[in-house]
Amino acid sequence: MKTVQFATSRSRLAAVLVTFLALVGCNVSPMENPSNTSSAPIAGLLAVRIEGIGDASASAVATFTAVPGNSSVNTRALTALPDGVLKLVRREVSFHDLGNPGDAGATRYSQASFEISNTGTKNFNNLNFIAINLPSKSIGSTAISAIVNGRGEAITDDTTAQAFMPTHGMQTTRSGLGVNPYTADLQFFTQPEADTVQTQAALLSPALVGNVLQYGFVAHNNSGGRAIEALGCSSAPDCNKGVISLAYKLPLVSPRAANPWGFTAYFVVTDQTETFVSQSFEEQNQCTVLGQAQFLPLTTTLPKVRTLQGSSYHGANLERLAGVRTAGTSAAPLASLPLFPAKLAGSLDNTCFASGGQVMTAVGTGLDRANTLTLTPDGKSIVAGYTNNGTQDLLLVARYNPNGTLDSSFGTGGKTTTDFSQSIPGGAILLNAQGTAVALQTDGKIVVAGTVRPDLPRFSRTALVRYNTDGSLDSSFGTAGKVFVELTGSRFDTLYQATALQVQPDGKILVAGQNEVNEGRLARFTSDGVLDSGFDTDGFVAVRTVIGALELQSDSKIVIGGSFNNGLLVVRLLSNGALDPNFRGSIFPVVGGNPILKALKIQTDGKIILAGASISPSAFFSMRVTADGRSLDRGFGNNGTILTDISVGRDQINTLGIEPDGTLVVAGFSSNNIALARYTTAGILDSSFGNNGIATTTIGTQAAQATALGIRPDGKIVVAGFASNGNNDDLALLQYNP
Repeated sequence: MKTVQFATSRSRLAAVLVTFLALVGCNVSPMENPSNTSSAPIAGLLAVRIEGIGDASASAVATFTAVPGNSSVNTRALTALPDGVLKLVRREVSFHDLGNPGDAGATRYSQASFEISNTGTKNFNNLNFIAINLPSKSIGSTAISAIVNGRGEAITDDTTAQAFMPTHGMQTTRSGLGVNPYTADLQFFTQPEADTVQTQAALLSPALVGNVLQYGFVAHNNSGGRAIEALGCSSAPDCNKGVISLAYKLPLVSPRAANPWGFTAYFVVTDQTETFVSQSFEEQNQCTVLGQAQFLPLTTTLPKVRTLQGSSYHGANLERLAGVRTAGTSAAPLASLPLFPAKLAGSLDNTCFASGGQVMTAVGTGLDRANTLTLTPDGKSIVAGYTNNGTQDLLLVARYNPNGTLDSSFGTGGKTTTDFSQSIPGGAILLNAQGTAVALQTDGKIVVAGTVRPDLPRFSRTALVRYNTDGSLDSSFGTAGKVFVELTGSRFDTLYQATALQVQPDGKILVAGQNEVNEGRLARFTSDGVLDSGFDTDGFVAVRTVIGALELQSDSKIVIGGSFNNGLLVVRLLSNGALDPNFRGSIFPVVGGNPILKALKIQTDGKIILAGASISPSAFFSMRVTADGRSLDRGFGNNGTILTDISVGRDQINTLGIEPDGTLVVAGFSSNNIALARYTTAGILDSSFGNNGIATTTIGTQAAQATALGIRPDGKIVVAGFASNGNNDDLALLQYNP
């Protein structure tokens, strides 16, 4: 059985001693002619002694002595710092044991965190403690020395020292160990950057010579940023103070007494202006990591994100490193942070998602289909559609955990169904229902728009239903959680088929669809399910097109798209339902005619992506429209449009997403397979994804479709739809690597 142990710095036995040392005359020459000539001013050398990590108690003290700089060598150097400019006061010393000693993968995490006070007159913009090997002191070619075990015996072999791997400061949570984004201190450096630090250290007078490695730790101020200002600053409370955590992990061996009880680590202290955050080994090793430190901006500008080669992170400002040297020289590295095999973009996620990356769920005795999907902030997937019980279709909502298993805390075994049948004198009307659009409120409640109908489609009506977070109907919404959408009462104005849904920041609900003669209708309801008369005076807007998709802009303007006269139409409304006079609302012809609009997304620059299918030829079709709606964006695809013919069968896009780095992912079907394609921001197939930009998946025994997708913060793609089990259809949920 695995166990998690935790100890803090509140007691009696051991100590952490931190001392800045002016070390001169080490016998390692600096690297010559580094490829990166940017300077990294040297403030000093830090020796950290951590003891007591094998005990239930630990304590720490810190002192500071600086290494003088040489202003003639580096104008950015912190020159002639007097002793005591940086004061380090122990905040916490802790360890986490994960697993049992001797078990495969059993690991000990140790860390010491310190409060930093800047009592000098110079600001520190990006204070880094970068690991350095000192041949006269370190074990082998590592930054580690003076290791002792629980018996007080010295451990001097290089293998043990190389097993000390740097890590983010970890914290214990209900779900285990995770990364705290406010103490995510581990930083990776490229080899040229490490070479630069080594060269600058050797140019100091007296010279500070050692073999600089590719990792270190960065200090944070109390607001989570990097700047630790000079004494007397007034920009924020305690603006001259910060915190740093120096953390390592190492194998947890058996017996426990043989584990390291204490060690020393050496660091060069520099003040760099470069800004980036690093994704650690722990973050790429786990499927769900608390905090997601790599996504937390630590400065006012979006930092560069550095990951190891095996990471599946696919975000903005990505810089992927092949490896991080933690021992040896750059010419002959002896140890590095371990790497996972790189995951092929567009491949099924068979590591973090159940059943090899794809799940089929049978609910009723007949067809079970997912039509729509949304992701919760904690990574769960909510799908809505319908299930057939042998007599009628019931509106179905299912919630899945991040690993693809059904969430047993939702509904019954992760699923809930809603019957819209009505009692009438002499009997009851059995109504078929299906969920066609889903949205999540800020309080976690789930709103579903659906189509409810008897056997004759012309009597169909749209219904709204709202669920509590546990899957029960929300009795505060409409009538016992349900609302039938009635507009003017005319069959030409009643919204009888829902296609899209959005919840506004103020809680009001927009639902789009069409009437019986295929004209678009957009209605808005208050948060309690009443038609909002403040929306275009009567609660709804008529549009002379089938509305296929609906999106909200950040300024609350409403963008709708649809198919019209052998082309696609995009319209923008003000928040009150009136047409936006600054948006043209053009019709864009499609080659071959009769396009089907299925999805619409708004880029961060305001440009609008429309996607669906072209009938002739049958192909994935998308176009990008300028932010003012006046024209196609000629820099996208082929003069504004993309036409991707995947197979000789029918190809259709049903859903669209935009990844963190702005690339576009579409999903639908090709012949009988689920199909995805990824395009660059210029509308070109991304050759790194799947097979030259296209990924197809056979699931089930016959036909399958992707109907909706969601993109996680790390870029992983969740796809919902349905697939045949040989007799009828089941829900399908898949997850792809980014």
